[in-house]
Amino acid sequence: MAKSLTLFAALLAVPLTAHAGILVPKEPGASPLSLRRQTLTVEVTDQVARATVEETFENHTDRALEGTYKLPLPEGAASSGFATWVDGQRVESKVQEKAQAEATYAKAQANREQPAMLEQDAKYGFTTRVDGIAPFGTKRIEAKYAQILPYDAGLVTLRIPLRVESARGGETVGQFSLSVTVSDQKKITELHSMNLPAKWERLDNNRARLTFQATDVSLPEALVVTYRTESARLGLSFLTYRPDADDEGYFLLLASPQEVTESKDIVQKDVLFVFDTSGSMGSSNKIEQARAALKRCLASLGSLDRFGIVAFSDSVNPYFHALTLATAENVADAMRFADKLEAAGGTNIHGGVSAALKIDAESTRPRVVVLMTDGEPTFGITDPVLLAKDIQKLNTHSARVFTFGVGPTVNKLLLERMAAENRGTVAYIDNGAAIDKVVGDFYASISRPVLSDLSIGFASVTTKMRYPDVMPDLYKGSQLVVVGRYSGSGKMKSELSGMLNGQRVTFPFEADFPRQRTQDSFVARLWAQKRIDYLLLQNRMNGELQEAKDEIIRLSKTHQIVTPYTSMVAVRSSPAVASVTPERVKPGDPWIRVRAPKTSKVTVRLPSFALTLTARWNEEEQLFGARFWVPPGTPDGSYPVLIDVTHADGRIARWERTIAIDTQAPAFTATAQLPRAGASLSLHAQAVLSPGDLTHALFHRADKQEAMKSLFDIRRVTAHLWDGREIQLVLQPGGFGFYAAAETNSVMAPGTYDVVLTAQDFAGNTAMQTVAVEVR
Repeated sequence: MAKSLTLFAALLAVPLTAHAGILVPKEPGASPLSLRRQTLTVEVTDQVARATVEETFENHTDRALEGTYKLPLPEGAASSGFATWVDGQRVESKVQEKAQAEATYAKAQANREQPAMLEQDAKYGFTTRVDGIAPFGTKRIEAKYAQILPYDAGLVTLRIPLRVESARGGETVGQFSLSVTVSDQKKITELHSMNLPAKWERLDNNRARLTFQATDVSLPEALVVTYRTESARLGLSFLTYRPDADDEGYFLLLASPQEVTESKDIVQKDVLFVFDTSGSMGSSNKIEQARAALKRCLASLGSLDRFGIVAFSDSVNPYFHALTLATAENVADAMRFADKLEAAGGTNIHGGVSAALKIDAESTRPRVVVLMTDGEPTFGITDPVLLAKDIQKLNTHSARVFTFGVGPTVNKLLLERMAAENRGTVAYIDNGAAIDKVVGDFYASISRPVLSDLSIGFASVTTKMRYPDVMPDLYKGSQLVVVGRYSGSGKMKSELSGMLNGQRVTFPFEADFPRQRTQDSFVARLWAQKRIDYLLLQNRMNGELQEAKDEIIRLSKTHQIVTPYTSMVAVRSSPAVASVTPERVKPGDPWIRVRAPKTSKVTVRLPSFALTLTARWNEEEQLFGARFWVPPGTPDGSYPVLIDVTHADGRIARWERTIAIDTQAPAFTATAQLPRAGASLSLHAQAVLSPGDLTHALFHRADKQEAMKSLFDIRRVTAHLWDGREIQLVLQPGGFGFYAAAETNSVMAPGTYDVVLTAQDFAGNTAMQTVAVEVR
């Protein structure tokens, strides 16, 4: 019974989200279109959910409509694509810069091509403009998103918004279908669902499927699905993705140390509450709500914890000038102190936080500072950058600073900087709503710290751009989520370590970094989303940098992620849908990829190799793929690829493409210049053409154009320095080759230092050169 009550309480604690997709005509006063069909497919793999929402809306008017489709996403989810249907054909979206997307949409709208465009209208909300909804017709829309699911002491929670308001005021769906598949590396011990009479099917100890179908059904607001995993002292999931063996890979680590934590393992901590009592806190009941939150946090303290309270307005009013043991008597007295706090005066945030950091500053316990404020700093240091910088300087004992802003006047830049620079987090409560619940729930989640000062070691594999960039502390029942890039490969002994009550503890595990792995491509998107979030935060804190903006746009286009600088636009393409990628390969087993509607049948014929292949649909890449064997010794040259696409209505489209076999390593020249020790090392590489290569291409190859192209197709150049560093050279505009600059050590001893440069072409062939650098 106790377990059931605990589970029910956990389900009730899941935050509510808005309705699922809703399509509203742009006409003034128009009602949302009715929902004829809704299909939800969710695949959860090792706590990562990938959801596809497919909905068909009906236009009950005699007018062609343009509408707005809204799809609020759960917190932490990222849109991974959308599509619409035009004349029965699926039209895929692609990311473009905002201005370009607007122009593409407007042009397609003018040409009556029924376009659609998705834009980010909030951090976790997206709006899609949809044109060409036919009179008395339907509009079919597909949206996808990915999310790392919330985790609490082994319990993973998935919340799926369901209910959609119809045009007639009801809440029914003509046809509804739901499928949720759950799989985990760890054993799944419990499965629960709420609000729908859905059916669970156990596939094995690590997999299960939930299904539900209904007609003319009135749906609840949401379906809540939970499952519990069983693990040892270190519950760990480790996933990688590396489609190109010669490029860096991606990894995702989910770690849950001590999912069942003994009371002796709970860290004894110091908590300092910094409480804003300025005059603005007196409006909208903010002081009352903040006081309730403070009292709730005080009640959650452990008996061996110590605490302090610093109330501030334009002056500082501490509860006590030293930390106080959280006995029942002391907590009760602190609550009486909280009851007497009133709103008056200005806002000296610097004074309040700096006073808290100075209380018993010599303590060696883990320290947490919780700042609750609603306003701009008006006393003391008021410049946000200088204020945050000084707080970081004063924080000599690595206190974790968590900030909470309430109301429209809060300085978000300041709170984000203070949290980011002091290993904390920031949260906002609009107009003072539920500040006691938000702060109280937050404090309950961090009230039982287990591991601090975390670090991860991966032995000989090099990792970079790991996020979070500063490792957070781990609390009982919480989880560490780390994404990053890696170079190198192999299975190796790795470890997660941290401080536990003043002692360094280590959790060993084995990490497999493959040289190539084409499964779990979503890991790359998760990394890209974290990288984009990091760059956006840096831009907010330090001012917008063009380099950061350019990288955000590049990542957005590469990984199809919508950002404040980009949008997704879906416009019906020309009839030609077939292409062959890559166009140039070396003997082995290359892939041929064909873009065609999912409902098609794709056949690939290679007459030179006497092969006929049926291409298979790849859901992750949204295209067809076929793999074939090119035997060693196959002569360099161009070979025909015949592609037949049979559409669902029986129409057959045929294309002829070519694939080039290239076994020749790229010829290049390289230089490395170092004027003196400590100066910048200048690296340059450029393709070269020998008379023999030219003669062979022009007189011995039937495909002269392809032969000439292959002589200049260097894809990347990498320099390996004497100190173990690996430097990527960048292709310069105008055809002037590849270039890079690297810093060197000013204390280098005189002598000769070797730089090994490796050039790779688009077929994967490589060539190396060693350049000697003289240091005098």
